[in-house]
Amino acid sequence: MSPDGDRDAGAAAALGLVGALAPVLADVAGADAVRSARAGAQALGLAGLERLLGVCAPRAGLAWPAELAPALDRLRRLAAQAADSGDLAPFRGADRELGGLADEISALHWSATRRPGAGGPVATLGLADALEDLPLADEASRELARRARVVPPVAAALRAALDWMAGEPARPLALRAEDSLLEVRCEHVDLDGLAAAAEVLAAVGGSLGPGPGPSDPWLVRVPLRTDRQVHLMIVAGGVPLAIPWHAVLRLHMAAASEVTGREVLGGWPVVADPLGGGRPPAAGEVPLALVAHGRKRGWVVADRLVWRLPAEPVAPVAPPPADGLTAMVETDEGESFWLADPGWLLRSVEAPALERPVRASLAPSASPRTAPAAVPATVTPPAPQVRGAARPREAPRLTLLTTADVRPIVPPAPAPAAPEPPPAAPAPAVPAGPFRREARTGAPARAAQAPPLAARTALVAEDSITARIFLARLLARQGFDVRTVDTAAALRTELERGAWTLTCVDIELPDETGAAFLAGLVGLHGGRTNFVALVRDAEDRAAARRAGIERMLRKPFDQQELETMLGRLGLAAGR
Repeated sequence: MSPDGDRDAGAAAALGLVGALAPVLADVAGADAVRSARAGAQALGLAGLERLLGVCAPRAGLAWPAELAPALDRLRRLAAQAADSGDLAPFRGADRELGGLADEISALHWSATRRPGAGGPVATLGLADALEDLPLADEASRELARRARVVPPVAAALRAALDWMAGEPARPLALRAEDSLLEVRCEHVDLDGLAAAAEVLAAVGGSLGPGPGPSDPWLVRVPLRTDRQVHLMIVAGGVPLAIPWHAVLRLHMAAASEVTGREVLGGWPVVADPLGGGRPPAAGEVPLALVAHGRKRGWVVADRLVWRLPAEPVAPVAPPPADGLTAMVETDEGESFWLADPGWLLRSVEAPALERPVRASLAPSASPRTAPAAVPATVTPPAPQVRGAARPREAPRLTLLTTADVRPIVPPAPAPAAPEPPPAAPAPAVPAGPFRREARTGAPARAAQAPPLAARTALVAEDSITARIFLARLLARQGFDVRTVDTAAALRTELERGAWTLTCVDIELPDETGAAFLAGLVGLHGGRTNFVALVRDAEDRAAARRAGIERMLRKPFDQQELETMLGRLGLAAGR
């Protein structure tokens, strides 16, 4: 066949594959469409694409779940490139990457939809995968890790939090599960990592803090994925509420007179009016639930305790009684409760200082009684060690900002700029750490002096929570105070609020993408920050260069690549 014939055949194959993928890349794809596209990929020798379509096939016929969005977006981009070029080269060049995406998706386990209104299937990951390489205290913990499952955002947040908290080297972790909660007991806590760990856990509804006893270890709690989620059902302000069980630390009954007018009880704040509608004074005994979210804890006062019950999501049957109540669950008895987010319940509570709080025991009243065994008794181990309390420098901070945040968080004011260093000053020595590799041959031998720790702030704009958390963790280990956002709008807001030492931007955010988007950021803020583009392929790199950004990090992120880039920018770690 002539060269022209070869080109024509290649173009026909490319357009045929693009045509076969078009119905697959719609919001809903039928099983026949997926089978046809798989057959085309197999015929063209695209093993990675064929495998990716194969792991997506079981979810054909319904709206694609959010967990498949990154893979589908990648396929849309490749299809557009192949259609424009009339060549299969984009697919062939990315086939290995597509196979890797298939492996990630195949690790997910999908739940079944139990009833109308409960939403589509939910993807989960094995807890053992999330805790890989972390030491576990005993065989019971290892067995729990092997069989328990969590949703991917919880898995990513839990791993990041434990890495920050556990210190170096990590001490063995004890695991406990109960209904829909997972509890991790940490005998050794690094205070430097607590702020970041609490923020990332709060983003997925988790919490951390010392156990209820004076010598108990620190506890990390996150939602465990089960067939049926369990909640604490209460009535507050006349409204039936369901509080996720993983957020409930303790139940207590007290005389209303003991609670009325109190701001603190047993060392923890009292939320006497959780709905904010002006609660009338109660009489007799009232139930209190100690609720946790991030580092926050507070007693939520109820009118009546219904008890701990499993429930499933349903469509709301009435207008919301408060702004923070938008979802509803239903018990087996057909009773409906408004789902109360722990962060919303504790919106008036301030996070405690970064030290182990001193808590007085609950004072007895005329008729108080502790609710029977709502939370199983825990074994009291030796008091945990807390490292870092006396360290002179402030701990790195990480704040997760999303489009759902209620209140903006103002970044710390940048410290005065460091004096201009000599041009040939060597970079500060970088100590070894758990993620550190030996420097590659050919790495720059000299770099500018890194700015002082107080001035090291980093802003990360990335819509993937897993990538966001991982990059934030890498930057925090380099001594940066890190803040993350997940949209271009939130990124612009943070850039306008203050100067950032480093700004890492995904080239494809949900609300803005491409070279023009990046160029606009560089034009407005390029003089106040070092922009780094987060890229996946050659097309992304070309778009970043057109926008005037030469520094890039390739996904998936690599520790050594980050260190090399920071060294070239004069931002190598100096702790």
